[in-house]
Amino acid sequence: MRGVLLRPEQAAYKQARLLVNQRFDGIRPQAIAHPADVHDVVKCVNFTRTSRIPLALRSRAAAPLHRRGWGRRPAH
Repeated sequence: MRGVLLRPEQAAYKQARLLVNQRFDGIRPQAIAHPADVHDVVKCVNFTRTSRIPLALRSRAAAPLHRRGWGRRPAH
């Protein structure tokens, strides 16, 4: 994986696992992946599937992606 994989023993894990909705702050994932690209996403999904590890997805806010040109409608 080219992106970052955080484990509970790493300092950055504590902040990365927090969610906007504090109702779920008790959740402690085995790892948190920050994929660098679509290939990393595929690797993560395939690894969790073959290892039978539960997978939960969380995406970034849409605004930063929109500023980069992603998610825009095609110009006519």
